[in-house]
This record gives sequence, structure tokens and C-alpha cells, in this order.
Amino acid sequence: MKRISEYRDYQELLIDLKKKYGIPEYPYFWDDRTYTPESRIKRGKEGLYLHHDKEDTYPQLSVARVNILNNYPFGCHLPKNLTYANALEHLMLHILITLKDEGKGYPEVGINGLMIYMLPQINTYLAKSYQFKKEWLRKAMSIFDDEDTKEEYYRCLEYFLENYHGHRTEDHNFILRVLSPDFLVDNNMELFYAYNEPVYQRFKKYRKR
Repeated sequence: MKRISEYRDYQELLIDLKKKYGIPEYPYFWDDRTYTPESRIKRGKEGLYLHHDKEDTYPQLSVARVNILNNYPFGCHLPKNLTYANALEHLMLHILITLKDEGKGYPEVGINGLMIYMLPQINTYLAKSYQFKKEWLRKAMSIFDDEDTKEEYYRCLEYFLENYHGHRTEDHNFILRVLSPDFLVDNNMELFYAYNEPVYQRFKKYRKR
């Protein structure tokens, strides 16, 4: 896989991932009435997420009630619009979604996934401050035990911080929250840095005062 900075855009990364992992055999949901998830296409035991390609337009496509309330097109859930990715690749997808349209007046459809789920999960794992209960999530996070993968994660963060200029930068705690294991409790950042002192030095320049 190429580094995030080597991708021209979101679509190029989707193409590479489909070549790498293949596409699901079935849609994400059984039908457009009950929106029951299709369990046969999950690959959590391999540490893989199943990403909706159209999340650059429709947020929270994996949530049944959001689809129903917003009348999202069921075509978003067809196999051709689904992509497998490991935790690092999934992060890259959402960074590229966030950067794709930011600053153009569109809703930032990728940023919430980064801030609420991905970055806190990865940083929590790296800080060894919490043992995830779900086996598939432990498997997914375990790729960051590899030093090269961890380094690529930091490169992704740097790429994001250097290129993102959206509205969340107005929050003076924005950078702290990106780097915190639990961005709801900023003091936990110190636990993260206790295990990752070089990371503290590396990202210190991005911290807002």
C-alpha cells in the first residue's frame, strides 16, 4: 500500500483496497425495509472493517435508523459500493473524505468518524490504557503493534494536521483531542504521552495554545 500522501484522492484508495481484498458477495443490509445487517459479509476475524464508499456523501450509512430517517438510497449498500479495509486503511479513507470537500462550504462528512471513533480508539490502544472487550476490535487494533504500521499512523496524523483547515480548527482544544486517548477527558493525554514521549515531541508543534 502507498502512503496517504501518495494518493491523489479518495477514489484512488478505494480502487486499491478493492483490488487488495475483493468486494462482498452481498449488500450490507438484507433489504430496504428492515435494514437488517448482512452478517455473511463481515470479516472482523481478519481485523477488517467494511467501509461504505458513499460515506463521502451520506454520513453514518452503517446505522439502520439513520438510513430510514434520511431515506438514503439503498444503492449505497450494494457490494460495488462497499470496501474492506484494515484499521489504518479505514483511517486513511476517512482522512481523505474529510479533506476532499473541506473549505468548500459542504458539510464535513468525514470528521466526526475520525474524532469520535477512530482516533480515540487507536490512541487508547497505543496507550495500553484500556482492553477492548470485542474480540474483532482487538484484532483490528493489533496491527499497531507493528512499529512500521504505527509509524504510518503517525504519518497519517501529520498529513491530516498539515492539510486540514476546516471549522474544527476553531476549537482551541482540537489538536489535544486528536491526540488524546479519550478526547472527552483531556488529562488522559498525559497517559498517552507517558507511553509515547517521542510522539509528544513530534506533535508538539501542532498543539494550539
